[in-house]
Amino acid sequence: MVVLGLVASCYPDIDRDVTDFDIVGTNYDPSKNFDDYTTFFIPDSIIIVFDSTKPSPDYPEDEATVIIDGIRNNLISLGWTEMLPADTVGGNIPDVYIRTLVWTSDVSGVVYYGGYYGGWYGGYYPGYPYYGGGASYYSYTTGTVLIDMIDLVHPDHVNESLDIIWTAGLNGLVTSSGGSSSGLSRIEFSINQAFSQSNYLKKN
Repeated sequence: MVVLGLVASCYPDIDRDVTDFDIVGTNYDPSKNFDDYTTFFIPDSIIIVFDSTKPSPDYPEDEATVIIDGIRNNLISLGWTEMLPADTVGGNIPDVYIRTLVWTSDVSGVVYYGGYYGGWYGGYYPGYPYYGGGASYYSYTTGTVLIDMIDLVHPDHVNESLDIIWTAGLNGLVTSSGGSSSGLSRIEFSINQAFSQSNYLKKN
């Protein structure tokens, strides 16, 4: 996720298609044997992360549906078995719990550039003008989706915690360009990419 933050410096150069700035990163715990995990549980809602000093944002119904369905469909296609709430009756638990968090970040700043003289290689020659420097201001919003696969098979009894065995981070520019369907398709594409680049999750 640190990498996702660092790439923000590239965004001010908005002269390409917005999808060029979409980023998908995945990571996993190499100490875990993924053969130990075959069942999963995913809740029917996502967690919205926001500044509690500001008004609570509206719940993104359409985005949540695309995210949850995308995760579920990819895991099933990879050979995983979904456990529903009714399946947990009697103390049965899934092997992993899927947690999904979503947030947006506003970024703004200014880029300063210096002046230069005309002429060969920027050298000064009489009669060539001097070009003054200036500043370029930018402002944009990024959206991030974080998907965690939490280990329920091997809980850490010493620290009373649960390990994250796989995580995916999706980051991109938030824009109304192309309509809401365009944004939903970008989310769907990024989720598919996260799983396609994680071959160790495949069961069949």
